[in-house]
Amino acid sequence: MKPICSLLITGLALTALTGSATARTRHHAKSQEPATAPVNRPPLPPPNDTAKFLAGMPISDSSPLAPLTRDPAWQAHSEYFEKAFAKLNTRQLDKLRTWQSSHLAESKEVLPVVYYMFSGPDFLYADQFFPNASVYIMCGKESMGPPPDPLRIHSLPSALHNLENAMYSSLTT
Repeated sequence: MKPICSLLITGLALTALTGSATARTRHHAKSQEPATAPVNRPPLPPPNDTAKFLAGMPISDSSPLAPLTRDPAWQAHSEYFEKAFAKLNTRQLDKLRTWQSSHLAESKEVLPVVYYMFSGPDFLYADQFFPNASVYIMCGKESMGPPPDPLRIHSLPSALHNLENAMYSSLTT
């Protein structure tokens, strides 16, 4: 699976795993008195590790998320995305690459910046059409909320299933 797929999945995971929590946090913050002393929490896992973990991709054994990859739910999740992206490549992206080589060869040139107004699941095509960009500037209307932290997910199987559901239409349509 391409590393960029981990970015795609992480973007959707931010919505799928934290969307309702973000709404609850905003509502809760409005209805409470000023916060007390901040809670000392361990730092978030490195973003690349989180992205790979959510994408079902291998991570280093030294990652704080490595123990979670031994969970049968994560292993099934990893297998689900490997199969889904393999089908996506066969069904859509391989055909697009063939068309692109014939009709849009200049898109394979090195670009300093790609500005893409419709990020999120559609990033798959921005990456496909401009694979050699150095920087991607992506815009979206929705708030991302806080980054997901797999170490604090209460039900890993449920959260991973929600992520698979969130990605379903992007991977099958």
